Amino acid sequence: MEEEKEESTLMNHIIRWGLIVGGVSITITVLLYAIDYTLMVQLKTLFGTLLVYLGLTIYAGIDYRKSVGGYLKYSQAFCMVWVC
Repeated sequence: MEEEKEESTLMNHIIRWGLIVGGVSITITVLLYAIDYTLMVQLKTLFGTLLVYLGLTIYAGIDYRKSVGGYLKYSQAFCMVWVC
């Protein structure tokens, strides 16, 4: 029973942060296109957006770890990022 509750909490967390990252992705893409569509193919823009996504992923992991009591098994962290 405890494991089912834990999986449900993990799935809710994954869905919530997936929607957040998706919204940020859409916003960044629309802004880049509205400003100048050639920005979308520049290397510095690629690295900038990659840093934003990496930062959001790290923050999501820290948020989940705090919500489950401060300790997170490696398998749970891996599943959160790669959706097992």
